[in-house]
Amino acid sequence: MKNLFTKCFIGFCVFAMFSLQMAFANTAVTTIDDEAEIYNSFSNVEEVTNFISNNENATFADLVSANISTEMISNSAAIAGNLTNSAVEPPLISAFWWGCLTGPIGIVVVAVTTETDKEQIKKAALGCAIPIGCSALSYVAYAIYAAIIYASY
Repeated sequence: MKNLFTKCFIGFCVFAMFSLQMAFANTAVTTIDDEAEIYNSFSNVEEVTNFISNNENATFADLVSANISTEMISNSAAIAGNLTNSAVEPPLISAFWWGCLTGPIGIVVVAVTTETDKEQIKKAALGCAIPIGCSALSYVAYAIYAAIIYASY
């Protein structure tokens, strides 16, 4: 009976940890809808690159006076800005598992590798808190069990 209870308890804990990881996982997915639009953007970039390589001291006003499409330059800058602000993931495993498996050291690893991304650090801290909480609960349960056994003698 004790063996069955232990297996069920461990199975529940594993299920709970995986469920929590999925709940806090980064679910943002980037899709490419139109490849032709991407290739057209690169042709515009090549046009600007050629102009600048021919005129090294060119300014934005020079681009406008040469009738080069400047509309895509602002769009490219916005896209580049979004790419640089994207969340950096910790190496190999998710932030939750770094905190869960390595404790406070995992939180430090996540903080250093994600450039102090607060969201990733929260995930690592939660991953660190769950095993500590489970250990504390099991210790309390053992202490209660031991007190009951001791009182029965």
